Amino acid sequence: MQVLALVSTAIGSGKTTLAAHLATQAYRCDVGPVALIDADPSGSLTSWREVRNEPGPVLVEVERADIGAALASLKDESSGLVVLDTASAPDPSIETIIGFADLVAIPVRPGQYDLKAAGATVEMLERFGRRFVFVVNGGSPSADITAESVMALSQHGTVAPAIVPASSEFALRMSKGETVFESDPQGLLSEEIGRLWDFLAQRLSTAPAIAPADRDKAAVKEPRRFPRWDFDQPATLIAGDRRFPCTVNDISAGGALVYGDELPQIGETVAVEISHVGRLNAEVVHHSTSRVGLKFVIGAQQQWTLVRYLSDMIEASRRAYVAAP
Repeated sequence: MQVLALVSTAIGSGKTTLAAHLATQAYRCDVGPVALIDADPSGSLTSWREVRNEPGPVLVEVERADIGAALASLKDESSGLVVLDTASAPDPSIETIIGFADLVAIPVRPGQYDLKAAGATVEMLERFGRRFVFVVNGGSPSADITAESVMALSQHGTVAPAIVPASSEFALRMSKGETVFESDPQGLLSEEIGRLWDFLAQRLSTAPAIAPADRDKAAVKEPRRFPRWDFDQPATLIAGDRRFPCTVNDISAGGALVYGDELPQIGETVAVEISHVGRLNAEVVHHSTSRVGLKFVIGAQQQWTLVRYLSDMIEASRRAYVAAP
């Protein structure tokens, strides 16, 4: 059983809406019994579930002081996932609740207010050694403020490669006990939530098993600021007037691992040209006999465009594989 907690001290971050939608998508993906626990005193998640006509996910009604015992019971019942919604403002109970989480998702709306609140949340999570992921909520991939927020967040942890768009449809569906999956299962909103769940599910699947007694002592370092993809695509490295045919083995918004017979040296400023991606400026930060590691020197918008392209490419490949006879 995995436990995903939604945590943000910023009021209006969309935490409860994401909790409902992520739990619903997990239920639709048949990860096993999916349970919701509403640890937010506002009770918004409970209100949503009370007017919902669909069978899942189920809501487990429990006092915040008894969440540990409830989770133990759910594990005995072979639940697949528990999604925890927490208080929207600083609350002493949050520190206890996050101790049960295998992964914490921090919803952040683009802008200085949520960025500041996210900083306080990260400090708390790092103090307790919790693994976390930032989720950009209510943004637009083409907006400068979104790209700037992504880059600011990436200095402190992993940013999910899915932006949940701003839409009044979320509030409308929540008021009816529904999700966007019921109103428009093939639409953009459903697609982005699905993309977000796929990413979080992968992070949960790699979560280390931590015994409850050891949770407060286990500090888990996030390995990368950006998701990294296997790529294996031909490219050209350019250093001055020299051109090096190469293969990009894996890539992220922060850099790439490149293989070739002849390659530039550490410290050289280069550009890498990749079909359908374009020209990316970089610095060689690692060199061995047949490969170099590149650190991209690109702007926030170009980084986020790259993340979106890579995520779309992998999703297209996955769909083609599923559709193949």
